Amino acid sequence: MKKGLVVLVLSVFLAGGVFASPFQPFQRSAGGGFLFDFGVNVLNVDNPSYPDDDDYFNVINMGFGAWGFFDITFAELSIAVMGGPSSLGFYLSSISGSFVALDFSLLGKLPFSVGRYSAFFPLFGIGYNLVLSATYDGNSFNSPSHLSTFRLQFGLGADFGLSETMFIRTSLLGAYRFAPRYLNDIADIVERLHDASTDTYGFGVTFKLGIGFRL
Repeated sequence: MKKGLVVLVLSVFLAGGVFASPFQPFQRSAGGGFLFDFGVNVLNVDNPSYPDDDDYFNVINMGFGAWGFFDITFAELSIAVMGGPSSLGFYLSSISGSFVALDFSLLGKLPFSVGRYSAFFPLFGIGYNLVLSATYDGNSFNSPSHLSTFRLQFGLGADFGLSETMFIRTSLLGAYRFAPRYLNDIADIVERLHDASTDTYGFGVTFKLGIGFRL
């Protein structure tokens, strides 16, 4: 029991030391850089008239752009501008195009220091990808905001200290993406006109790399 108590006390002190140094509560920082974002949303259609046929619709976006962030020790608020190739899938075919979007995220983080000015931290929070414009086969999509998605994000981030005030920030996030209005509208039509059941799902990944400054 004594050995177990000693191990427990040492663990608490070590964890506290790793967590506390060198960051102070509510320390502020800001910065920005580049990002890559990939996302897929899928609508499956189960038609009882064709039990062996699993039809689907999808939206696939691959975005490249710039992002900026402002954070305190335990939270990060960021905004990004991105654009890139996009496709809309219909059963076994698809049409290709491109999109431009704003991306917002609010993430909670728990930093653990590594060395004097560096740290890594788990991340969890919410995001919203607001599509501003989209074009497919040379034609503008009439309601680009209907392609926008809300998402739950989770992953890991790290700050690599270059000095007391300057650092490199990187993060890798996975996401569960809720269906955009575009797919929900299709689901309503299919269910109403074809007596079919539908389900949706989505996933994505985001990689960010930038320079930050402690304020």
